[in-house]
Amino acid sequence: MIHKFTNDTLRNTLKTLRADRLSPHTVVFIMLLFVTTDSLGQLVRDAVQRKPAIRKTSSASARKQSTPLSLPFWDDFSFTPIDNPADTNANYPLDSIWINSESVWINEGVGVNAPSINVATFDGLNSAGLPYSDVILANGLRDSLTSQPIDLSETGVALGERNSLFLSFFYQWQGNGEPPDKNDFFQLEFKNSSGEWEIMMTIYPKTTMSRTEFYDTIIQVPFDDARFFHNAFQFRFDNFGRKSGPFDTWNLDYIYFDKNRTLSSTSYPDRSLASEPTQLFGRYTAAPLEHFRKTAPFDSIEFDVKNLKKSTTEIAIGYNANMTFRNYESGAALADYTILFSSGGVGPNGGLMNPSERARVRMETKPNASDPLQFNPSADSIDVILKINVISGDNLDSGRPNFLPIDFRINDTSTTTYKLKDYYAYDDGTAEFSARLNTTSDKLAYAFDMLTDAVDTLVAFDVYFPDFGLSADPTVDFQIYDDANGLPGDLQYTITSYTLVKQGTINKFQRVKVPEVVRVKQRFYIGYTSPNVRIGLDANNDTGDRMFVNVGGGWYRNTDVTGSLMIRPLFGKGKDNPVGIPEEQTLLATYPNPSHGEFYMDRAFEVLQVISITGQAMPFSSEVYSDQQQKVKLQQATPGLYILRVRKGNAFASQKIIVR
Repeated sequence: MIHKFTNDTLRNTLKTLRADRLSPHTVVFIMLLFVTTDSLGQLVRDAVQRKPAIRKTSSASARKQSTPLSLPFWDDFSFTPIDNPADTNANYPLDSIWINSESVWINEGVGVNAPSINVATFDGLNSAGLPYSDVILANGLRDSLTSQPIDLSETGVALGERNSLFLSFFYQWQGNGEPPDKNDFFQLEFKNSSGEWEIMMTIYPKTTMSRTEFYDTIIQVPFDDARFFHNAFQFRFDNFGRKSGPFDTWNLDYIYFDKNRTLSSTSYPDRSLASEPTQLFGRYTAAPLEHFRKTAPFDSIEFDVKNLKKSTTEIAIGYNANMTFRNYESGAALADYTILFSSGGVGPNGGLMNPSERARVRMETKPNASDPLQFNPSADSIDVILKINVISGDNLDSGRPNFLPIDFRINDTSTTTYKLKDYYAYDDGTAEFSARLNTTSDKLAYAFDMLTDAVDTLVAFDVYFPDFGLSADPTVDFQIYDDANGLPGDLQYTITSYTLVKQGTINKFQRVKVPEVVRVKQRFYIGYTSPNVRIGLDANNDTGDRMFVNVGGGWYRNTDVTGSLMIRPLFGKGKDNPVGIPEEQTLLATYPNPSHGEFYMDRAFEVLQVISITGQAMPFSSEVYSDQQQKVKLQQATPGLYILRVRKGNAFASQKIIVR
């Protein structure tokens, strides 16, 4: 797959090549020249299917409301359900106020510094979350967000009010997505009384734009044009860009449409919760309970609040946070225990927020790991549920009567669940993107720092491989490495030619079992080799510094992809010896060791593999003698450390061997 090009040089060159009628092979060759060496041999962010291919709901989304909406119109997407597998309407714009807008994706991960939680994202993925086109350089209009009909007739907007009708919104260029090119655009259209759409505003990328800023915008409905004042008025947002994936990203938030406004009416009696809280267990959203009990490594939780009022005076804003502990024994939930976890003022000025200020709240309070009501000693798993409520006074604001019947308090609350069970997770369970390797020789390794210094047994790991782009019965080689001064070190274990299974469900993990005893401590790495698969990538929590890539010249830290890979190591008691092999046979007596590439075992096994420390299977020959001694001879005896894997029946054992 050729990557997206961030300039127009290739597009213009292709036009010239077509005009000159060069052969297709020549065109492809020249296209490859434009792919820089930086885009080869790296970890690459790619598309992922974000929504079900078929929306399992009624056709209401395709029908207009029986009666038009009345002003005011407001949506900040904070009350749109997201990331709920049980809700087939999750991540879609609400049918009650939007129509035929399934291609727009409502999410929490792609916007940066949004006015409130959740944004509407526009890119090159359709209503099923798949590319509009498989033509790499195809461009055109893509996602569209269209309002239900709104009554702007004299019944809804009196003649004397027409000059006070304004639509405002916040937009963002790129965010956590991919930057639009200079000729891409985001636009707003109005529908006139003849049913025709007219472009009212077109926004092009500018060099002064910041990907982390939402730009506040307001536009007036032309009051001297009677064609827009009818009882089936609609507005819509759409965009132009690449149609072959999650490219040329625009984010939209906080849309407000009403009369009795002016060009400066961009102040709202609203103090919103503007981000989800950060992790509780270091950088993890989930951690093994037994690891946690040894050190109780709590982190201070942080979240953002946004003041959307532009008054000249400071506003007093507070918050409170309740924490509920749900302990489980053998899968059964015990009675919930809830405490007031934290409360206080928002902002650096003792709870006073400045106009339009965005403030970061840090809760220094920590749970009490020694409290059995919070962390039951007999529990085998625990959910820690944090509910944050901003005490905004939105309902008491002096400006609220001008915005009725809107209740801005709807965006004041957030609930997050942290899990203590038997696995580590950086991700939140939702893939906004995917990541992949480029070539068959590239390797990836993902670092995990255990919350305990004790050695434990890695029994499996869960991985989300999106079905999108997955060929029939693809295979993956997995590796487990120890640590070498912050980089992947010796190969501890490998699983070769593991066959993936298509899940048929979005964000569904599949479990890869480790068939032998693999003990890890402190920092270890889970890696894989395969350019034909993608791994789910969560954009909310960035652990890109834990990803390492090897393209043949050694390991280096990833600098190309942000987010968290959806890989979750699973721990258990394991077995001290491989099943089916008596204890006296678990030790492989290989001699000589070190050798020059030829060595013996004191009994015959089924020799499965000899593997280099980089995970490559080494060719060898094997011969069994009458006394059941077995000789193994490497065909390429390059000096180094290797892993010898043998099998007896359905059981496995391993031994390190050294070649001089």
